Amino acid sequence: DLSDCAFLTTQSMRVILKSMPNLDTLILSFCTGLDETFYKALMDLNNCRIKYLDLSFCTRAAVDKTIE
Repeated sequence: DLSDCAFLTTQSMRVILKSMPNLDTLILSFCTGLDETFYKALMDLNNCRIKYLDLSFCTRAAVDKTIE
């Protein structure tokens, strides 16, 4: 649970995700440092096992442009 880590960036999440390949739950609510490139970082992972992702109140990561 990395909730409320306001200074957590997409780049730092890339490092975390690559070092934890079996991660299946990721709670990042209120991580306002994540931006729309976070979704691309997730998609770039080989064999991503994440089944639960909480991005509530991550306003920079949740933009309409990303969801398209």
